[in-house]
Amino acid sequence: MNMAGMVSGSLLVLYVQEVLHQGATVFAVIGMGGAVGAVVAGTFASYMSKRLGSGTCLAVVLAGTAVISPIVGLARWWPLVFVLFATEALLGMLWNVITVSLRQAIIPPHLLGRVNSVYRFFAWGMIPIGSLLGGAVVAVVGSFAGRSTALRSVWFVNGAIHLCLFVAGRHLLTTERIEAARSAGAPA
Repeated sequence: MNMAGMVSGSLLVLYVQEVLHQGATVFAVIGMGGAVGAVVAGTFASYMSKRLGSGTCLAVVLAGTAVISPIVGLARWWPLVFVLFATEALLGMLWNVITVSLRQAIIPPHLLGRVNSVYRFFAWGMIPIGSLLGGAVVAVVGSFAGRSTALRSVWFVNGAIHLCLFVAGRHLLTTERIEAARSAGAPA
């Protein structure tokens, strides 16, 4: 997910400047949309997870990002991109709240630091790979299409990766499986 996000996220400033034809202020406002979404999710994630089920929430995150990213790629109006960024950040934070709290519940305390370090190695290690992939996508698409099309294309790649993650993971990310793992990992 981090890799997919950075395929497009690493090129956001160019997208805002060259596709949306906006400057630094709008770039900052769009980034603020992400902060707003994350704060809202942090406030309501527990409620949403209990109400919908944690597995359903994780599936919504993957499916939602698979839908939102291509819409950003098609967008021409920056306020829409602001709302989409807020929504995408809300989804990302919802994922984090559910998965981190699950890890904390099922991993024995003496192993939690090690497990978190491995998790972060892979999660954060994908960020530069996603950035490199985003640049490669722009270079390849830019070789046969215009610059605007190339900068938009990374959003479609991001959405396609999230769609693949949704298809591959939906049967694994069920509330029943997550709650079974939580119960099995709970201290006696």
